Amino acid sequence: MTAEEKTALAKALDLADDYLRDGYACDRGEYAFTEDPPQNSVTGAVFSAASLINASPSRRGPADSLEALKADICGCTACPLHKTREKVVIGDGPGGPLVLILGDAPGREDEEAGKPFAGPAGELLDRMLGAIALSRGTNCYLTHLIKCRPPEDGNPSAFQTAAACAPFLKRELALLKPLVILGFERATGAGIPEAFNFLKTAGIPFFSTHHPALIRSDEGLKRPAWEKLKTLSSTLTGLDRDYAGALRTAGRT
Repeated sequence: MTAEEKTALAKALDLADDYLRDGYACDRGEYAFTEDPPQNSVTGAVFSAASLINASPSRRGPADSLEALKADICGCTACPLHKTREKVVIGDGPGGPLVLILGDAPGREDEEAGKPFAGPAGELLDRMLGAIALSRGTNCYLTHLIKCRPPEDGNPSAFQTAAACAPFLKRELALLKPLVILGFERATGAGIPEAFNFLKTAGIPFFSTHHPALIRSDEGLKRPAWEKLKTLSSTLTGLDRDYAGALRTAGRT
């Protein structure tokens, strides 16, 4: 491994640690690594952080589909979470959605239900979406950055986990082609894992607001969350004529 690759890997691990801790980046100073000697197929292969992030977790070709994607997610063993998960939490919703709703990682209720945003927080999210003529059953697709529930005491292989899941989200975006993305918490903050930086340059309008679980615990977050949803709705009216009509029919304009 080259010194440059070691530095990239160390920074990625630092970002993952920041992400899991509180979402804020910490300054750890500069790194000084030396080059590794070349290795052959007998002694073991050396791979870079970039190769892990960009590698596809499947052998699917141009005829990809949501069904193939979900099968690959369910069969994934690319990171240690496959050893502790009870269920994989795959995306939920229709193809060709107006909005892709993005969380950071599944919680216990999500894992038990086998779908994103389950339980009371999910019920609140459904009401929030309904207020602007959106729903998970008709025009929203719900998913997470990471597809398996991390252990509550933290994930020691956070970089590997994020890198393993990033290609799945890339495939979701390519297959679904949402008009906008709505993210929660660390999914859109400064602590986003390096493996998911492609979200910043995907060319899709990106909105973020407070997670429904936080809103349930703090009534003061309702107003700013509602204002952000109104902004998202206003953007959608300019992108999709049918949505604008549904909004008028629902009396939300």
